Amino acid sequence: MVKDDFLSWLADNSAFYDNLEEVFSGLRPNGRILVVGPFALPAAALMLAQEPDLHVEGICPDQELRALAPGLQWKRGVEGRHETIYAPMVINYIPKKDLVPFLFDVHDALEEGGRFIFSFHDSPRPDLGSGRSVPLWFSSEEAVTKYYTLYDMVNTLAAVGFSIRRIDEVEGDGIIHAVSLECVKGKV
Repeated sequence: MVKDDFLSWLADNSAFYDNLEEVFSGLRPNGRILVVGPFALPAAALMLAQEPDLHVEGICPDQELRALAPGLQWKRGVEGRHETIYAPMVINYIPKKDLVPFLFDVHDALEEGGRFIFSFHDSPRPDLGSGRSVPLWFSSEEAVTKYYTLYDMVNTLAAVGFSIRRIDEVEGDGIIHAVSLECVKGKV
């Protein structure tokens, strides 16, 4: 991933932060939050700026992008105990064979009643031929293999042990179509 490509794409597609109100609602002082992936880093920076007592940890392998959220404590994997895990777009970057293990790791790392908030590119797929429907660092062939249907995702989350609290459609400047889900560990 090229840092400049990512930052320019992020500037043009703010829709992934439209669900930040849900992320911030219910955060307790001294709460434990884990943000996962590059799309979560600006949100992490906002959390630290607005609630300096929050314990915010992050997972992002790109050293340059980590500079977007100074003050985060960095982790190598989903571990520990957290009230909220925020992972926008992450599942579209995980190989499909690793999706269920990732969701089990998230489930294990959440406190009972903890929230898992994420967004993902939903099928049917956007027009990949336009070149504007997917991030610059996706080739069309890569993108085609990374889409999930909302139906499959809801069933997978239920099988892992999550309840769905909220589903929102996310549209970025009429270009990027995704779905945002707020899930809860256990029964709602």
